[in-house]
Amino acid sequence: KKKIFWRIMKAVTITKYTDIEKFDNIEYTETAKVPTITKDNEVKIQVQRSCVSSGDLRVQRGDAKLVLKLNFPQILGVDMAGIVEEVGSKVKNVKKGDRVVACNIGLGAWAEYAVVSNDFVGKIPKDMPITKAGAIPTSLQTAFHCFDKLVPKSREKLINGTLKDSLKGKHIMINGASGGVGTCAVLLAKHLFGMVVWAVCSKKNHEVVKQLGADYCIDYKTEDFKKKYDKKQPLFAFIDTVGNGQSGAMSLMNSKGNFILVGLGWESTGFFLIVGMITNLLWRKFLSFFRRPKYVLVDFKDDGVLLEKLYEFLDKQNLHELLPIQEMVELKDIVKGLKIVNTHRTVGKVAVNIDGSEEDDEEEEEQHGEESASSEIPYLNSKNLELVEEEDDEVNESHPSTDVEEEEKVENADDTN
Repeated sequence: KKKIFWRIMKAVTITKYTDIEKFDNIEYTETAKVPTITKDNEVKIQVQRSCVSSGDLRVQRGDAKLVLKLNFPQILGVDMAGIVEEVGSKVKNVKKGDRVVACNIGLGAWAEYAVVSNDFVGKIPKDMPITKAGAIPTSLQTAFHCFDKLVPKSREKLINGTLKDSLKGKHIMINGASGGVGTCAVLLAKHLFGMVVWAVCSKKNHEVVKQLGADYCIDYKTEDFKKKYDKKQPLFAFIDTVGNGQSGAMSLMNSKGNFILVGLGWESTGFFLIVGMITNLLWRKFLSFFRRPKYVLVDFKDDGVLLEKLYEFLDKQNLHELLPIQEMVELKDIVKGLKIVNTHRTVGKVAVNIDGSEEDDEEEEEQHGEESASSEIPYLNSKNLELVEEEDDEVNESHPSTDVEEEEKVENADDTN
């Protein structure tokens, strides 16, 4: 037998696929292995904040298992914000001590530490609260990709500063405007693209979307958006984050209109998810043949550069303050957050406090760079079994990972990474 040592951390894992109403596959642990950098383009992040989204529920019940293979137990979570602890040799755009945001489709965000590709990482503006930064990455990027279909080369134009008001005066309707993607879409439509925004959501959330920039609000419970919309000007675009607005939206647009579907509707699962994708693509071609409104299924790509530029845009006008966070849950209470999202009535986002720190503590914000970078902790080296000091292995002293000793057979001693 050989003694093996590794650093451990708090994390939330999935142990199997199961029905989303049960949540019996979600486990909180304090003995997960801290991941290590294995490639020269990777970044190791000490995660402070994350969020819960409908995508996490889909992963839990196995919707994506045909394209996203999980090794149980698998650490969940896609969005993260925190501090860079270590970088690979080819990483140049961020350094140790930087505050960063990342969106990692490969999961791993619901833990104290995560390792992601540098392509997915962007810097957080100095004045943006860490909680807000960790709550919106996927929703913000998804919302932006909706407009990708309306403005050619929108990513490049955002980067070079020529995107502002590129759709000024055009009318857009957003179904599910008070949800995670919906709130980001309303904000971008008004403040980045200069559009006239019609928001469809519950009446109790009208004030929220008005603050984000909505010009008109429609209560889906008591009003028919087809009758409510002023047909004097054809609708230029309809973003459907819910999945039930297709038939009504088509009647409001001419051949130059754009129906944009985010996701495939909540009830699509497994086999039906794949069938839905194929059906939607065929339906889009069919509509194009008759010169009807364009039918677009939004795709998503992790993009650290895009995230950084979007965050800079929000920060310059303090627009991040408008994006709502319904609640923040502790990592150990992640099931509570999943249940909130599972109601499909979330206003904005549900944030997750990963490191247990006070929300956006001013002293921590001021000291996160130099002090975090200078903090050295001891750990046990698995090769020589001696207590050593590593020069580049710093963590937040208030939430240090712990060293664990385990006895394994010599032939299994390499299975520790």
